[in-house]
Amino acid sequence: MVFVPVHMKKNRPAVLVHVTGKPQHKDQLMGILFSESTTLGVRFHTTQRRILERASAEIESPWGRMKVKKVFRPDGSFQLLPEFEECRRIAKEKNIPLRDIYGWVTAQGTNAQNA
Repeated sequence: MVFVPVHMKKNRPAVLVHVTGKPQHKDQLMGILFSESTTLGVRFHTTQRRILERASAEIESPWGRMKVKKVFRPDGSFQLLPEFEECRRIAKEKNIPLRDIYGWVTAQGTNAQNA
């Protein structure tokens, strides 16, 4: 669920609520919106999503072995993406900025040899 502050007609402040759910839950979700808010209407539509294949991997880092996501691109290449909780743990243990760990992992580039 996402809440976005908006201005409605006559410049009245309001909150736009985005709810993402499965099609079979549409009526149940709309029922919740009608019963728990002051809305008079709900717009809904179906969308599709494509996701890239991914797998867990471990790499050797300056702070020891760490878990990352290995994301495979359609052309067969891959890239490494940081796992937030893993980076947060290391940042806390080593007393270094989280962004430094994120930056190091993403700098490993695509098709890293140690993944």
